Amino acid sequence: MLLEGADAAKVNQILETLPSTATLKCTIHEWKPFLDFSFRFEAGYFVHCPFHEFGGKESKVAVYTRVIPQGGPPVVMADLLLVPAVPADIVAKTNLKRLRAELDMSGGFAVGEGSYQADVLVTDDRNRFCRKHWSFKAELNRSQSSIPVALEAKSVSHIWPDPWDGKLAESGTGYRVTILLDAVPMNPGESKLRVWDRAFLMQSLRSVLQHLPCESVRLVAFNLDQQKELYREEHFDTESFRELSRTLRTSELGTVSYKALQRGPAGVSFVSDLARKEMADPQRSDVVIFLGPTVRMNQRVSANFANTTHPHFFYFEYFPFLGASFPDSIQHLTSALQGTTYQVHSPADFGKAMQKMLAQLDREREAEKREGVPALTPR
Repeated sequence: MLLEGADAAKVNQILETLPSTATLKCTIHEWKPFLDFSFRFEAGYFVHCPFHEFGGKESKVAVYTRVIPQGGPPVVMADLLLVPAVPADIVAKTNLKRLRAELDMSGGFAVGEGSYQADVLVTDDRNRFCRKHWSFKAELNRSQSSIPVALEAKSVSHIWPDPWDGKLAESGTGYRVTILLDAVPMNPGESKLRVWDRAFLMQSLRSVLQHLPCESVRLVAFNLDQQKELYREEHFDTESFRELSRTLRTSELGTVSYKALQRGPAGVSFVSDLARKEMADPQRSDVVIFLGPTVRMNQRVSANFANTTHPHFFYFEYFPFLGASFPDSIQHLTSALQGTTYQVHSPADFGKAMQKMLAQLDREREAEKREGVPALTPR
């Protein structure tokens, strides 16, 4: 959250007067700015702190971030966290100092083009602290030179996109849409949703909803590793958008149930079941969109969907790294459903894919009017 007035002034004063020696044993690493799916630059930090630093007691931790544009005023943000207590029976039989468990946090902010200085201060309710200061520059590379940056140069904002406005198309002018949001980290090696993962999911979701004329929206957020739904809303709207953001923030993806592990690769049937549920729904959608980063599973779907009447399926598959564009299980499923997959590596790719999907839907709707055939049924 952004701090203003007296609160921001107090944080500025603390940052200017703190001693140089940290009293809370933690490490802070910055991450370089990159262009996100809202066409802003994102930058931020990781914080790693040994869990035994808190002695097994419930503790409150505050993280303050100050970003200063070159030649501009500072912008101050804050995040408040609660470290849970270790159960008494575990404390009684465990040497906490030997535990390798860490408190692991991440935070971020959005900026326009320009040069900046950043400070991160981590402090707890025992008045201990650690801090980090660094400088960075946000600039478009040669391949991005034609992209209009959404934030003004030398400006700073919070990382979260504005909520979807919830506006729906009039009946008969838009599409009944289901979005199946795969809530997994962008980096396949990660096991938790970092702040930029959540921001990416919400940004890409908002972009789809803003550009696609929707008469109704059903939203299902799921995690294929855990093989479970995290969130479902039959009538997705502005408040649902905010609720989804809160759900992603509190979802624990680092733990997978033993039942999911027992199913192993066969667990890919979970995503097939999601598709079947959409096809069997009496109020089924015209368009179903899989949205999210590529997943670790690449098993093919054995079920035969040929000759089955169903909505048109699309998959916006994001690859964070070039040269690793291999089909995953959702892409195999989309192919089995005679749907369309768009492989996305950048915000520009995402925009082009959206244009292609809209053009395809428009062509098929025109075909329906001209020929009197179902426009959104595979032929």
